[in-house]
Amino acid sequence: MSRFAASLVVLVALLTTACQDLTQPSGVADGPLFSTAPASVPQGAERVVAGQVLARLVDGADDQAVAANYGLQVNRRVAGGAFTVFQGAAGNERALAARMGADAQVVWAEPNYVRQTITIDPKPKLWAFYNPGGLTITFTRGRDKGDVVESKISLEDADEDNVEVYGAGGVAVMIASIDTGVDFDHEEFLPGQLIRGRDFYSGDDDPSDEDDHGTHTTGTMVGQNVGVAGVSGAGANVRVIVYRVCGPLGCFTSDIAQAIRAAADYGVVAMNLSLGGSSESQAEKDAIAHADTMGALVIASAGNGGTGTVSCPACDPLAISVAASNWQD
Repeated sequence: MSRFAASLVVLVALLTTACQDLTQPSGVADGPLFSTAPASVPQGAERVVAGQVLARLVDGADDQAVAANYGLQVNRRVAGGAFTVFQGAAGNERALAARMGADAQVVWAEPNYVRQTITIDPKPKLWAFYNPGGLTITFTRGRDKGDVVESKISLEDADEDNVEVYGAGGVAVMIASIDTGVDFDHEEFLPGQLIRGRDFYSGDDDPSDEDDHGTHTTGTMVGQNVGVAGVSGAGANVRVIVYRVCGPLGCFTSDIAQAIRAAADYGVVAMNLSLGGSSESQAEKDAIAHADTMGALVIASAGNGGTGTVSCPACDPLAISVAASNWQD
């Protein structure tokens, strides 16, 4: 299977989710993990992890000494010197990152942004849930209201080919799911088809899904059954290594960047990220550049905030940004 063909496997996963609305972290909208944005931050600015700043230091710099200069502590170091997570008091993450970024010992610094998964919002956007089994669509208003649309809709789209075993062929390549994890016991997956990567969100080696979002997107990639829209697998002969980077509090850019690097180093041909946010992250940019040098495609959801802008990390020039259209294209 070519690199391009392998990427199509992952693209389909996002086509069913990229058009959905972003959500806030469930149950913790004002929780202590998140920093309260100061007045200088534009309204609606992306949430950040309270007190945390990510920074890449120049070669040979002592991260403990840098931390002491700013009244911080070293929270953790990312392998290979990609960046260090510094921890301090909540409330001034953006200003602190700007100060650290001007330090001669620092290559770049930024807050630890909180991304969100692209959630399922079936009605009215995901029309296929209400038209299972085909493309028989009726007009909803106007003089033709109630009449069947006679012309062939979305003739060239993937749903036209969504029939049994259409994705069963091809070489068994490896791709990655970077999401909320996966239900490893779900009947959609074959024995041995899923590989446990890392749970960066919880800091352990069990990336099991506690949300179902990652199970949904991974099922779209490699699930065995064709049924309700968004469930059928595009590449049943593909294996998936699973990384969990999202949980009840959102998806932190520090974890996302680590997962991208880990997936690339594992040797995947492509990786899927059905998540996004509004702020560009240098940690993610560096990770995507690393994946590019390793020959791995980073495919991310454009989001559907209705703003006409692309979410990040899909905004990165080296990533493939996937959006979706309605039934009228």
